[in-house]
Amino acid sequence: MTTIAATADAIEAVPVRVFHNNDASASLLNGYQPGSTVTEVYLYIEDALDDHVLLDRAFDLFNIDPDPELGAPDERAVEYRSRGNRSLSVGDVVAVGDRFYAVDHTGWRRLGDQPLIRQQASRGTVPLY
Repeated sequence: MTTIAATADAIEAVPVRVFHNNDASASLLNGYQPGSTVTEVYLYIEDALDDHVLLDRAFDLFNIDPDPELGAPDERAVEYRSRGNRSLSVGDVVAVGDRFYAVDHTGWRRLGDQPLIRQQASRGTVPLY
């Protein structure tokens, strides 16, 4: 009888979803507020690491200038910007799997519920679907 053992170092994947707050001007002052609507603008898959590692990586990724003089840009950042999306800002939301976090003035704030998703195009926000 032959058995195949699963490797202990197998890393699972998790979807990371990026949302822009539909009221960008108010959210910059007050951050994400319950009842605010958001537009999903990007989705990618990451290795399942600590949520805060993935959140900080997303923040860096979507605030970086994809200038080739600064080194080889991450293709996700290039795609995100080429679609016409603005930088990730206070009040925006990132989901790691089924957990939602708002960009706060200092770090991240976990949301108790999924935000209201209403796909809405605006300057710097291009809906994913």
